[in-house]
Amino acid sequence: MVRRPLGCWPCLSHSPPSAIPDPSVSLNTLKQNLAQLNTSYVDLVLLHKPCKTAAQNNALWKGLMMAKAENLTRAIGVSNYKVPDLEALEGDTPAVNQ
Repeated sequence: MVRRPLGCWPCLSHSPPSAIPDPSVSLNTLKQNLAQLNTSYVDLVLLHKPCKTAAQNNALWKGLMMAKAENLTRAIGVSNYKVPDLEALEGDTPAVNQ
């Protein structure tokens, strides 16, 4: 079990608050983290906190759904999301809201 956090989503740390990341950002970040961990998958990946907009959340969430479809993770979830944030997510229901 990996007990350390995976890397940050780089698009959000240096982009304007309204910038919408490409879904490949979260997918590629996970792939980089898997390479660093020398493993082919993890059991769970979480988005640590909601972004400023639902569009940003959905873009990153779409990337995690892509990662799950590629068997890079068994489950995807969120952390620190409130009910409106969860209701705005499109696609798969998070396995976890930590």
